[in-house]
Amino acid sequence: MASGTAGVSGSAGAATAVTAATPAIASNPKPAEKSQDAFGFSPEHNQPKTPSRLTAHVVSVAYAGKAMVVHLDNGQVWKEVPQGTLTTRLKTDDTVTIDKGVLGAYWLRGPAAGLIKVERTQ
Repeated sequence: MASGTAGVSGSAGAATAVTAATPAIASNPKPAEKSQDAFGFSPEHNQPKTPSRLTAHVVSVAYAGKAMVVHLDNGQVWKEVPQGTLTTRLKTDDTVTIDKGVLGAYWLRGPAAGLIKVERTQ
């Protein structure tokens, strides 16, 4: 019987070790804000995995030469990558969506039809 008791005790010890490890993992969740803060930066910034889509509101729109610069309500700043004619005009309070494309490209879509290739500057 002593060996049976030792087996039960060993099983209980293993269950305790699994239970003890679970709270440590759960106590360090990554908030959505942190992953959104990294959205748009290249991998060389050593950022955590970022979402593939971001939705925000336009705070202001400026121009640097022919390139549109969009300031968002989350503090991010995105600059148009000039590709010819501007297809979408944005204004304050517009809701925009930025999607991660292939080969590290980012595409901004405003309320009007059209996509703008952008890069994050801040």
